[in-house]
Amino acid sequence: MRKKTHMHDITPESIEKKIVFHGEVFPDNPNRKFEREEFPPPPEPQRDIDVVIIGGGAGGLTAAYRLRDCNMLLLEALPQLGGNSMYCEWEGVPFSLGGQYIGVPGTWADSAWDLCRELNLHPEKDDSPLTVAFPGDVQVQNPYSARGFLRMPLPWRVKRDILRFYFFDMPRIDIEARKDELDQISFSEFLKKYSPEFRDWYELLAKPYPNTEDASAYYAITSAREGDYAEDKGICSFPGGLALINKTLQDKVEEAGPGRMLTGAFVYSVRHDANGRVLATYWRDGKIFTVRARAAIVNAESNIAMKILHDIPEDLKVAMGRMRRFSYPTFHFCSHQPIYRRGYRVGVMGCTIQAVTVPDWFCRHLGAGRPNILSCFNKMSLKDVDTVKNKEHMVRMTARVLTELDMRFTDMAAKVEAIHVFLRTRNYCIPYPGYITSVFPTLGRPFGNVFFANAEYLNPVSHFPDAVTAGNQAAAAVRKLLQQ
Repeated sequence: MRKKTHMHDITPESIEKKIVFHGEVFPDNPNRKFEREEFPPPPEPQRDIDVVIIGGGAGGLTAAYRLRDCNMLLLEALPQLGGNSMYCEWEGVPFSLGGQYIGVPGTWADSAWDLCRELNLHPEKDDSPLTVAFPGDVQVQNPYSARGFLRMPLPWRVKRDILRFYFFDMPRIDIEARKDELDQISFSEFLKKYSPEFRDWYELLAKPYPNTEDASAYYAITSAREGDYAEDKGICSFPGGLALINKTLQDKVEEAGPGRMLTGAFVYSVRHDANGRVLATYWRDGKIFTVRARAAIVNAESNIAMKILHDIPEDLKVAMGRMRRFSYPTFHFCSHQPIYRRGYRVGVMGCTIQAVTVPDWFCRHLGAGRPNILSCFNKMSLKDVDTVKNKEHMVRMTARVLTELDMRFTDMAAKVEAIHVFLRTRNYCIPYPGYITSVFPTLGRPFGNVFFANAEYLNPVSHFPDAVTAGNQAAAAVRKLLQQ
């Protein structure tokens, strides 16, 4: 079969009927009502509880699991629990709409491993080689091995700077001693000493921020050391990705007492009454409710938390307001025909796609005609952050992503039968120059009986294990308060 050497655009009209949107869907949701200030003043409380948990992501679900023996209520605005790692299935094959994998034990994911052992979940290690896909259906395995490095179709100037960057310059930087200095400059400024070709190549790596000009040099260098595969120790996952953990947490809480986790419940006001109790008001199915709690755990991202918390300390509100955010939609392409079956993680070079995962090893027992799901992430620029609210734009983006994938995986577009797109607005923060040293230290500090359980307060860029840690810490603090 002839390899494609030029791009053939997939039209939005040809795929629109195949797309199913998840998350913040169209044409309206409670977020829009909140932005237009259409909610009425909060009513008096109708019930008393021990703790209210605002947000059903990994942090909120972990906290709910830890406090499942208490009189608790979890409120999630979206139609489904799971936050950035919602559970989904296609043709009987489970997959995560967001988070896909964790590191091996003893690396950056120990809190998630501890939780998995407690839940009797057993992540499997991915033994397939890391692969990088280039235009023309060129795929290079183990790109940081000597053989793989030589096989990558990159100009020698880029390869020279890759060696210089990862193996000579990075190890020599005393990152903590130079933290204040490096946090004040952008990573793009730091990279000026390398060739333009290398800088262009690095812009398209699977890094946890949109562009090098957006991130501080301190954070980007730390991230490069930990996650750009030069010293990759492998990853682990299971059918359903990290969403399986969230689904299991949800099931455990339901077993302990059904009806205590509500979806479609948009919290728009959290305040204290005269006695210091927390009053949380939420909209659900066109009705307004208020609960009174001895404590609150806020799992919502800071851009939401700062708007719904009415008596938040001023310095904390200012810090939250100084955060910069971007949207991170994920795309899941489904087919009964094989798209790619030679590995799990695939780096995609020369396009807007940040990373690809293909969890094929979980369903090989289903035979040659088994369902195939290829997932990819597409980080949007700061200026495009709110375009996820526009359906037509997201259909066009889906078509562009499929066009870019079709250039790298032969005849992929013709094989795709269904497309699941997960939408969240401003769901990740950006560690911009100055953020680590001047903003981040203030975030996540509890005030009174209000505690935070979101990963972004522990790590400048959210990771699932950080969300688990945040949920554990918030639950422990609430239990201590309830025992007083």
